[in-house]
Amino acid sequence: MTGKVLKNMDKGSTAYVYGALSLKGSVIDATDLIFRKQTVKGFWLTDWIKERNVLSLLYYTNKLKGLL
Repeated sequence: MTGKVLKNMDKGSTAYVYGALSLKGSVIDATDLIFRKQTVKGFWLTDWIKERNVLSLLYYTNKLKGLL
């Protein structure tokens, strides 16, 4: 799915992968990464939380509650 998403994103954009529920591997076209200057990065919520302080987490929690 990541490859399909990249095809529809602008040149120079970044796709963040945060889950792998499918047993199928991601197929990414190397030409998108090279010629369209796109990147793919992994995101792990546990690590993100560890990098934040309490006030920052409170801010994002309140923001998330407002979106829900």
